[in-house]
Amino acid sequence: MCILLCTRKHPDYPLIIASNRDEYFDRPTQLAGFIDENTLCPVDLGRQEHGTWIGITKQGRVAVLVNYREPAMECLNKISRGSIPMKFLKSNKKAITWSESANKHMNGFKDVGGFSLLFGELQASQGGKEIMPLHIMSNRYRETVSVFNTEETLNRQDNDRYHKMQLFDTIGLSNSPYLEPWPKVTEGKKLVEEVAENAVRQKWNKDKLVSKLFEVLTVAHPSDPEKWLNYNLEEGFDQMPKSIFVPPLRKTKGPACSESKSKPTSLYGTRTQTVILVDKHGKVTYVEKTLHSSEDLTEKPQLHCSEFQIQGWVDGRNAVSAENKQNDGCEMNEQTSKQTHPVKLLYSAN
Repeated sequence: MCILLCTRKHPDYPLIIASNRDEYFDRPTQLAGFIDENTLCPVDLGRQEHGTWIGITKQGRVAVLVNYREPAMECLNKISRGSIPMKFLKSNKKAITWSESANKHMNGFKDVGGFSLLFGELQASQGGKEIMPLHIMSNRYRETVSVFNTEETLNRQDNDRYHKMQLFDTIGLSNSPYLEPWPKVTEGKKLVEEVAENAVRQKWNKDKLVSKLFEVLTVAHPSDPEKWLNYNLEEGFDQMPKSIFVPPLRKTKGPACSESKSKPTSLYGTRTQTVILVDKHGKVTYVEKTLHSSEDLTEKPQLHCSEFQIQGWVDGRNAVSAENKQNDGCEMNEQTSKQTHPVKLLYSAN
């Protein structure tokens, strides 16, 4: 039961993304990396489409997908949900044009399990202080909406279907309708805003900001991982709407929702955490922490970081060169590297 939290509350980072992927621990997955010259994302190997749930390109296309919580019989569909963000990331069409085309050619996404998708093209606005609006679409909600608007961009759209909440500085998605957030989303938005505000007030460097965002992604209710291991499946899933982080949960029968056709595993929980920062000059920092890739609970997390420049970003002075700087080995300070201790030390709560 994944979660996505985004904010624009930090003046140096027009977009901050923090995301947890909750999944079965041994579902085959390729760690985040550049899968071609432009696209940075992890890859789900559990289905033949080899889709993704989160990704960003050097051209500034970004997509993050979360599933809907639905009965197991509805979850294994003809088309993998992960194929949708991958299609957007590899498309050259403008975001709204792409969404209309994809909806038409995929028959209204009727052969896809329930999902919400944050997607769009990252472009500077107001001299790099803001980003142009992004979008949220879903096959379980009646319309595509725009987010991270300003009064100016909202008025320019001249469309009364957009909700006032689209002016908010922080948004969140999980496994319920966007306008009906679970408690974990409400709490997560509050915590991410507090991190951004503290980062500004206390002048944190980038590494500390990343570290604090990972702390938000590790808030669990209850915080004791042994309680989660002792839950039966129904008890564990009942806790997920309240818990940003999902410690290992031992499955006692078939999965509540899995798109993989492989044999179900016995452990489920938060297995991958991702933080993406886009600064006011269009530089992207992408940090992925893989907590679990097997059922070995003593496995140490794998930390991977990439940096690159969005092509054509305008930061108020000039358009950034199309030549991109890529760094697959970002310098992470001690506060971040501490997160590489054994998994059993990672759980926390307020």
